[in-house]
Amino acid sequence: MTWAPRRIVTGHDPEGRSVVLTDGAPPVRREVPGAGVSFFELWNTNETPAVVTADEPEPTERPLRVPPMPNGTVIRVNEFRPGFLSPEGRQSPVHRTETIDYGIVLEGEMVLILDDEEVELRAGDVVVQRGTDHAWANRSDRVARMVFVLVDGRFAPELAEVLGARGAGPDGARGGPWRHPARPMTAFDHVGLSVSDLTAATEWWCRALDLAVEYRVEPPGSDLTGVMLVHASGYRVELLHRPGSLAFPPPSGPVEAAGRRGYGHLCLRVDDVAAAFEALVAAGAIARKDPAASPARPGATTAFVADPDGNLIELLDRPGR
Repeated sequence: MTWAPRRIVTGHDPEGRSVVLTDGAPPVRREVPGAGVSFFELWNTNETPAVVTADEPEPTERPLRVPPMPNGTVIRVNEFRPGFLSPEGRQSPVHRTETIDYGIVLEGEMVLILDDEEVELRAGDVVVQRGTDHAWANRSDRVARMVFVLVDGRFAPELAEVLGARGAGPDGARGGPWRHPARPMTAFDHVGLSVSDLTAATEWWCRALDLAVEYRVEPPGSDLTGVMLVHASGYRVELLHRPGSLAFPPPSGPVEAAGRRGYGHLCLRVDDVAAAFEALVAAGAIARKDPAASPARPGATTAFVADPDGNLIELLDRPGR
């Protein structure tokens, strides 16, 4: 029988008495392709203080997002199966989220991997993860399971400055909070995207895709504001914002996006689609289409994610080119 945690959610009846709303396995379970990791999404909140109602719709039925929403929280159980280690001995990409995380080992043995240290963990051990670069690995011969509670946070300015100045480590996957295994190499000048929150969107694109602000956009006589972001390889993304801009439902994937005229998606060339996909999801991207063989390019692999505003991003490798 497939294992799943039992989740009990309480609420109130019309007279204000405490009642059980649901009791059973959580409705959302997701897999990380090729990593032997399952996500059991238990609950999340999207603001602080969280609004408590008598009842509410299931909050976990949404695309996978590793960190919480701004000012939010997430609680989940991760299952790590044995036999899925990378050549470096990791089972997850090296990643950092701007959060305080509480990781509790339920069963089995895990290894917490930091920049220059490793810590062996057993059932009952608790990790307080304070925005550090880290990865996880199950190096034993049996399943391990952990509970993670993530609370949205913000780096202190002095720490953010130090972290932003760090370079990538020897394997290219470590370093400051703005670095990860996705290394896009593109040829176009830039693509412009309309966003709901310019500050939050700028922070996400810089952190998740290693961009930096090149210059700001403030046309005279207009309420339009924006920034031009640039990557070391030369590609650019322009983020634009106007107060009162209209929000349209973002496409769920490339097929739906193709049913709308205009912008469909931008494509980033990467060396390893699966690693880039995992790293971007860990950085807060929304999983839209798992890594798979490209139906149009023989020998190529492709995957799709979306930024927090729903803008669609394709990840592509082209072996031999």
